[in-house]
Amino acid sequence: MIESLDSFSLWGGDNSYNPSTKTLSINRQCGLLSNLIVTIYGICILKDMGYTTNTVLLYLNEYKYQYNFYNDLFLSKSDAPPPDKNLSKEEAYKVISLLQPTNYGLSDSWNSFSIDKLQKNLNTLHNIYKYYFNSSDKVKSYIEEISNKYNINYDKDIFIWARKTDKPNECSVPDPYSYIKAIEKYRTNDSKIFIQTDDLSVSNSFLNMNINNLIILNELPICDSNIGFHNRLCDVSDIDFELKHSISKIDYLAKFLALTNIASKCQYFVCYPGNMITMITIIKNTFNNSILFLNKDEYIHECNYSA
Repeated sequence: MIESLDSFSLWGGDNSYNPSTKTLSINRQCGLLSNLIVTIYGICILKDMGYTTNTVLLYLNEYKYQYNFYNDLFLSKSDAPPPDKNLSKEEAYKVISLLQPTNYGLSDSWNSFSIDKLQKNLNTLHNIYKYYFNSSDKVKSYIEEISNKYNINYDKDIFIWARKTDKPNECSVPDPYSYIKAIEKYRTNDSKIFIQTDDLSVSNSFLNMNINNLIILNELPICDSNIGFHNRLCDVSDIDFELKHSISKIDYLAKFLALTNIASKCQYFVCYPGNMITMITIIKNTFNNSILFLNKDEYIHECNYSA
């Protein structure tokens, strides 16, 4: 019996797999997207070893100890047939032989990004995501609510995700001007530009540009420091968190996922260097119409991709 996935390079935590129930338990620190990335990777490792994953338990210790968030955020797979038709052993081996979890999500090594290697595995990763991470009713409700509230036009509008806070500790991140410069040749007069950020200074910088049709999304709590919003939320009680932010931890994560899905649907998506690069690309199943920053100056990818 496999008792621990630590030796499978799931980048920390106390992860495990129960072959009798075909249950993968992810039990880690780090943010939501990091955990989704290593879950996908762990499913591929297990498949390559001949094991099928029917059920995922998602213990997000950065947010709360000993609590499985999976069924709050995703539709349960406990009664679903094994996803063998969605993932072959050959496909799984190809993923783990070419990619690994990094600060960019899935790439070939830390602080670098191989667009070709991700592209070669993109359809496989997209199918895994669709099967295991189908949005819960709560997340779907937030998608509809936010889309209607801001009158988002997926055929015209641009979504910029501009994290900062603690992110510069991992890599250099663009300033707000760089994001706007990146979309100059793609925006139209009636395109709305939606900004999602975790950093108050970034939000203020965008607003100070006085750009028409630029809208700062006000759905998630924002930081006024550089420690990173999600860091050590496990040390904050549910009651104190809700009193301070007027939202529960579960609803915060559900809204975060809703915004991720909304970002993937917009006409153009622009992203900071981080896990979001891989996650949005997997959800979209394409690099097309994405502008992805490698650092503050360089792109991993700019809009259209040709293999």
